[in-house]
Amino acid sequence: MITASPHARLSSPTPGWRELWRDAITDPGELLQAVGLGDRADLLPPDDAGFALRVPRGFVARMRRNDPLDPLLLQVLPQRAEHDLVEGFTLDAVGDMASKSGHGVLHKYDGRALLIASGSCAINCRYCFRRHFPYGEEIAAASQWHEALAHVKADPSIRELILS
Repeated sequence: MITASPHARLSSPTPGWRELWRDAITDPGELLQAVGLGDRADLLPPDDAGFALRVPRGFVARMRRNDPLDPLLLQVLPQRAEHDLVEGFTLDAVGDMASKSGHGVLHKYDGRALLIASGSCAINCRYCFRRHFPYGEEIAAASQWHEALAHVKADPSIRELILS
């Protein structure tokens, strides 16, 4: 009988989240190709509309093929309308910039703060109201968590800390 060492590493049949994140589609043309719309470059704006594309392949697999109006596709596909300026709208739609309370902390609501633990999402939704927030620069870990944790510790009003 052959037995494995208790320290032997078992290989996982499914990739981990890091591999899935690295393998996500980041090119709009590749996304169109993957859903059978490779000949529809007319659907795309001239650039990424200031917000990078990131779509896990598992999400793409759930999209309807050959359907430019598939809701899952429209959630992630860059749109020409993203270039439109609309009077009364702002790039900081939810007031995050004014809510920064220390590096990596947004404190907008009484008793609750948001700790920015990651600089990116698993998927970039085109309707994201935080698309212009500089997450990459505001990760709490960038200052070894010291500033963020000091802010949270110094404010007794914070009863709930949300990791984002």
